[in-house]
Amino acid sequence: MTNRAIEDYNTGNLPDLVDISCGQLRSELDNTDADAFAAGARSDLDARGRGRVTGVSDVTVLQTFASAAVGVRYERHAAGLNDNNEALFSAVYEKIGDIWRICGLS
Repeated sequence: MTNRAIEDYNTGNLPDLVDISCGQLRSELDNTDADAFAAGARSDLDARGRGRVTGVSDVTVLQTFASAAVGVRYERHAAGLNDNNEALFSAVYEKIGDIWRICGLS
């Protein structure tokens, strides 16, 4: 799920990201202009390159909710990344039916 969300952002694929999201993230994405989203994704891609998930740790599951620490490494250094071109995010998920969805990545 997290890999897919990062790849959706890499490619500016707002419709797919909306499909796999939930909660606050879904609400924010529902109110996002697709062209503006794609432009922001292209700008980030130009600045730091593609991101890919390098690790998921500290996973906590409580019934239909989960959280985890997610490491993402980028191709180039940019502001906010460590010396290894990585950023650590806190992710929140919700299981809706049989499918886990991403509700936040900050």
